[in-house]
Amino acid sequence: MASGRRGITLVEMLCTLAIASVLLGALSYFLLSTARSLTWARRGEQVHTGVLVLREHLERDVQAASGALESVVLDGRTYRSQARTGSDTLILRLPAFDPAGRERNGVYDFIVYERKSEADGSRLTRRVFTNRDAQGGSLRDLAPGLRRADTRELLAGLDARPDGGGLFEFDQPVLAQARAITLRLRVQLGAEGETAHMKERRYAATFRLRNR
Repeated sequence: MASGRRGITLVEMLCTLAIASVLLGALSYFLLSTARSLTWARRGEQVHTGVLVLREHLERDVQAASGALESVVLDGRTYRSQARTGSDTLILRLPAFDPAGRERNGVYDFIVYERKSEADGSRLTRRVFTNRDAQGGSLRDLAPGLRRADTRELLAGLDARPDGGGLFEFDQPVLAQARAITLRLRVQLGAEGETAHMKERRYAATFRLRNR
């Protein structure tokens, strides 16, 4: 007696496989897109936090500074800044204080922001040079546990680049006359190796400088 059931035909099997392949491809694309979006979200949060820290440092340092310099020699090294075309180096001069808390005439502390390009992106450092001499040095409270040539890396692990001629721009072509410093940078958000899918964010902030 013949059974009423019949087997799956080759055409039906091929159609099923084709539909499954399409669904699997769509699922894979969705998962990859979700993973990339999560990566960008994490990087975006990291960038936002890093930029906030950088802005806090800059705002505090610029407000305390008595001026910006074009060049200075500190611990045997020459640092240079360029106002006319923008610069990746910012040199701030700050008054030093005596043990009684009074400003010391002609004695200064220095803060240097410096960006350097490297194979894996760029590195932005903030170096603090405090005056140390026979009169007791500076009492300026710039950072907890401050030491001579105290160095901190900012925007660590981020590919931060100038959004223009330099990371720092000035409102005057001569630094001694500058009254404002503008930070302009763009940061890549894509994970390493995702060059074709890179996203970037741009940031700009202006700080008022008192040159005196």
